[in-house]
Amino acid sequence: MSCEKAQADLVEAAALLRKEAKQRDLRFVLVGEGPDRQKLKDMAKYLLIEDWFVFTGHLSDLRPYYTLANLFVLPSHTEGSPNVLLEAMAAGLPIDATAVGGVPEIITNEEEALLVEKHNPPALAQAIGRLLSDAVLQEKLAGAARLAISAYSPAVYCDSILSLYRSCLEGNVELSDT
Repeated sequence: MSCEKAQADLVEAAALLRKEAKQRDLRFVLVGEGPDRQKLKDMAKYLLIEDWFVFTGHLSDLRPYYTLANLFVLPSHTEGSPNVLLEAMAAGLPIDATAVGGVPEIITNEEEALLVEKHNPPALAQAIGRLLSDAVLQEKLAGAARLAISAYSPAVYCDSILSLYRSCLEGNVELSDT
């Protein structure tokens, strides 16, 4: 849990959801450790939503949590190609994520997920609320994500590396000195 992973944006989005829909009883499960853990707990307490948050600490196996979840939120300010996103896709979860780094290369807005801009808790809250209230959208996004994940299987990755090596050996790839 650190600044660039933007869990604080998620806490702020949860506070906005609480204001908009007081009848909802939500749970946000934050898995992991990091320098911002206590800050996030304090923030949730200050915003009067600490009852909505569960901080699990480090876990080596997230599968039970994916099974229990209704949706997955990735609020990061920066990412490469996040494995956690691929895991959520494989678990068949509807996804709300920020359009940063490699995320938009893996998922497309309104096709496999809802993508929002970083540093925007109101947009994050709106997308979460939209997913929670639209079962048809949940099914559509989760199903498309489950289909799209096959492009990231170890076999597909291995085939792409082998294809690259073959192209190099056949002289079809130009290598630069940079």
